[in-house]
Amino acid sequence: MSYKGIKDLYNDLNLAVSKVDGLNQFYMLDESEVNKLRNINYPVCISSIPNSSVSNINRAYEEYSMTLLILKKSSRVSSDYVELGLYDDCVDLFSSLSDEIMGQRNGALIVQENSFEIERVSKLGNDLATGIRVNFTLLAPSLLAFESIVVDNWTLNTNLFALFNGSLGVNRSNDSLSWSSQLPTGSPKTITHYNENNIPEYSPPRFTFSLPQAHPNEAFRMENVTFSTANWSVFFKMSIASAVQTDNQVLLRITDPSSGDGFIFGLANHSGVGDAHQATDGRPFYQIDDDNDLGSGGSETDVNISSAIFETSADLEPLSETVVGIVNDSTNDKLHLYVGVGDAQTSYEESGSHSNQFSQAKILIGTSELVDPIGYRGFVGTISHIAIYDSALSEAEATTVANDLNSLF
Repeated sequence: MSYKGIKDLYNDLNLAVSKVDGLNQFYMLDESEVNKLRNINYPVCISSIPNSSVSNINRAYEEYSMTLLILKKSSRVSSDYVELGLYDDCVDLFSSLSDEIMGQRNGALIVQENSFEIERVSKLGNDLATGIRVNFTLLAPSLLAFESIVVDNWTLNTNLFALFNGSLGVNRSNDSLSWSSQLPTGSPKTITHYNENNIPEYSPPRFTFSLPQAHPNEAFRMENVTFSTANWSVFFKMSIASAVQTDNQVLLRITDPSSGDGFIFGLANHSGVGDAHQATDGRPFYQIDDDNDLGSGGSETDVNISSAIFETSADLEPLSETVVGIVNDSTNDKLHLYVGVGDAQTSYEESGSHSNQFSQAKILIGTSELVDPIGYRGFVGTISHIAIYDSALSEAEATTVANDLNSLF
């Protein structure tokens, strides 16, 4: 959980303030400079500029001595009764703010409970503001302790497009999600939410997807993805719920907005009753659309119904948490599916692959953007880590990636 100091702390506090209803502005400055502020939109939160210290390197946290002012503007002739009401309002605002602060940086920020000191302030600054001053010690993950965790433990960096660790780089709120990759360090990538009304539940390091029938449902989105060739690989540390679904579940969809090309990977649903249908429920399938349908007036959100559909012999429903890998080997016109880790890993090879290079493409994880006419719905299960490669990994490389992905916290 790498932490980079005062700039990130400022961003965390600013984002937390923006989530508190009625708390209008945030500043970080020395209290002596309050009089220099103009046109304050009260109520306001003003933070001191804290210094950090590391009391115990084995503790892995930096200690920030924080002072926050929560202020409302009072009248110059306010009665004591009115002033007391303003104090109470500011305490309520801080209570909501503290909850939001604790939710930043994956919930990794910690307040030392016995460090709280709250006092009333009045007639502060040119505006004669009234409110509270809160002193406390905030613990934030230390850069010294955590910066190298992923880099040191990751084996295969060649052609690595992005590595996402569910314990790192996640900023989630009720209506937004941003997940930053840990590798490669010189070219970070970002996953965002698909729809602000349905953000996957998050309990580090796992995201839980549970709304297959909602449209748009819970999902991740990556934009402007370009691979150097038609070969690529995507690996997930994940689990799949055992609930029976009424439609095919989609785990991965890639679309190229310029050509209309598309690739869909998911779990098939075979409607009907009887052993024959139940035996094939949950089998992975993939659908390939590389016929340039946009050239004839099509849409990237409409996969050609006649495009190639392949169904594997694996059965992934239900699936306890493990690693699932998809390798598109266009060079040999094969798709490889890997399930499991170590000696328990199983591989499946299917004839047929996506044959065109993706350029400035969009990757969706957990949804397809399609319901009719094919009946595709969202994914039901958990995802904790994702690795994407700009190449078709060999079986040995796939085993290495699966083991490393499984070992991430």
